[in-house]
Amino acid sequence: MSATMAAAETNTTMHDDDLIDDEVEQTDDAWHILVIDDDEMVHTATRFALSAFTHQGRPLKLYHAYSAEEALEHFNARNDIAVAFIDVVMESEMAGLHLVDRIRNEINNTRTRLILRTGQPGYAPEAEVVRRYDINDYHEKAELNFRRLTTSLISALRAYEQIDMLERHRDGLQVLIEGLGEMFGRRAIRQLAEGVLRQLASLLRVATEGVVCVAEGEGENAEMMVLAAAGSLTGFVERPVSELPISRIGVLVKRAMVERQTIVEPDAIVLHTMTPSGRDVCIYAAADHRSVDPTNLQLLRVFGHNVALAFENADLVERAETLAYVDSVTGLPTEARYTEMVSHDLATGRRDWTILVELMGFRVIAAAYGLEVGDAVLRAFGATLRYALPTARFVGRRRREFIIVLDGAEDPWAAIQNLRQTLAKSAPVEGTPIEAALQIRVGVVRAQDDATAMGLLSDASVALFEAEDTRHDQVLFAPQMMNGMRDRLELAGKLQETLRHNALSLHFQPLLDIERRPLGAEALLRAPPDLIHASTPQIVRAAEQSGLIIELGLWVLHAALSWQAGQLARGHALTINVNVSPTQLLYPTFRSEVETLFKALQADPKLVTLEVTEEVFVEPDSPAAKVLGWFREMGGKVALDDFGTGYSSLGYLSRMPVDIVKIDRSFVASVE
Repeated sequence: MSATMAAAETNTTMHDDDLIDDEVEQTDDAWHILVIDDDEMVHTATRFALSAFTHQGRPLKLYHAYSAEEALEHFNARNDIAVAFIDVVMESEMAGLHLVDRIRNEINNTRTRLILRTGQPGYAPEAEVVRRYDINDYHEKAELNFRRLTTSLISALRAYEQIDMLERHRDGLQVLIEGLGEMFGRRAIRQLAEGVLRQLASLLRVATEGVVCVAEGEGENAEMMVLAAAGSLTGFVERPVSELPISRIGVLVKRAMVERQTIVEPDAIVLHTMTPSGRDVCIYAAADHRSVDPTNLQLLRVFGHNVALAFENADLVERAETLAYVDSVTGLPTEARYTEMVSHDLATGRRDWTILVELMGFRVIAAAYGLEVGDAVLRAFGATLRYALPTARFVGRRRREFIIVLDGAEDPWAAIQNLRQTLAKSAPVEGTPIEAALQIRVGVVRAQDDATAMGLLSDASVALFEAEDTRHDQVLFAPQMMNGMRDRLELAGKLQETLRHNALSLHFQPLLDIERRPLGAEALLRAPPDLIHASTPQIVRAAEQSGLIIELGLWVLHAALSWQAGQLARGHALTINVNVSPTQLLYPTFRSEVETLFKALQADPKLVTLEVTEEVFVEPDSPAAKVLGWFREMGGKVALDDFGTGYSSLGYLSRMPVDIVKIDRSFVASVE
């Protein structure tokens, strides 16, 4: 369905003059929306995303709560909140779910549509919570782009509008409301379908005789399959409608699906509806058309919409449970499953090893070749973990990292060494251009008596950061490392402040030829010692981790080219070497920004060398390598810094687009 068609169908439009905010006066017919989150940025982003949103010609009015208690005050103060966006993790890990319980049970609010959101993958609502409290939707905040946010809101407003309408109808409405609660709560699709038949029969006051069908396939080739059946049709579940003993039922159902409308015949009714994701649902019931008066027909339409939402909700619960415990890319267990298992282990006295494994260079691979190649690498690495660590009690994935649990009696270092050896012998990842062996960085922690599952993961993460900061490939957690984490956060803050006040400086290390004649200089970043007590590598790593590397890299390049221009004005045509990070090379505007700087400062690319590390050259034809190739075409040179600390292959080196190789002293330290 096109965007235009979708907008027309929902009567939802966007107007520049429609504004939502607490401070702006709203019309009395506004939809009242409550945003519940302890993160101010979420409130700001939601306000901005919905700033011009209307539904059925009515604008929105947003209310904001920053805790569960503050949200309850809003619910107690008014009974017309249509939709509430609820953060799962606020004052506590389960604050959002406890709030849902109080909304439904303490306040007895069954009308407001509830959409759960979380910024922490793994905190999915339990099936029992969805079953009991009619949660309408669940999303991770990272996946809630504008389209998904508005789609969820439209579906929720539809549901609220329909339930609000139901509460205003005649005596048959009570049956329907009770049925909706049952339908929304059911987890199994077949059970849901059976409940739909019972509720429809109760609403029409007829015997339960009918089928619920869903479309399998697309277009004209779609086949309507029986999900549930009652009465004389009971034995035809999971069979095509065309096999039903009364052929006319199949004809009516097919017609309702093709025409996408409800059909009322003298002796039957076929209710057509469609889930928000576009799946056709048809419900056939044997009923005298005289039982379908205009009021009942309106109720049936509302019933049909809510049936569609109920089917979508049942799918949602099953998907949420799967997503919570099984990683969709690798098929490995998730962090949620780790937490569940290790919490139980700790309670029973087990004291095992938790190991976090990071694929070094994976961010470059994913950025260079895209998600498809990145996913293939993750799947291959997951398979390698299972093969290399057959005695591991747990092998799972958490974002870019993998989680391993080893029995406390095992030697973790021996297991890690075996993993490294397996990786070194592994063939290239099939179906990808990645040729070099995957390399890993590891953080290790041993459970102590006061440990928690989340605490162990946090400690392993700290050990992983420590390994990166000290340029080691494996580190055992020690409590004093927490000081290092605080120092890194403090350093990032100081660096941002220093950049803002232009307090950084460059020093220039001379580059001499073999006869000690000056050829040029290498730009070396320095920070004022009264502001930042850290080495240059530590500053650069803090910039990488905090996202300041783009701004810092541009500042260094600008300062270096400005210095070179000053030397040229004095008659010294010196070359300048500038270090560039992989993140800079993969930044979308890197080329244009470099061209702008060269033009503004009238710099000659022939006198400039960009220094990069081996991490850039995951493959010779990677996007980062192509950017460097572009720079060489401009006349510039490329130097490979610290050669010998990465892949260290002369054969590999021959395919890299480099002009200069700077050999790391560790590579030649043993040469006498």
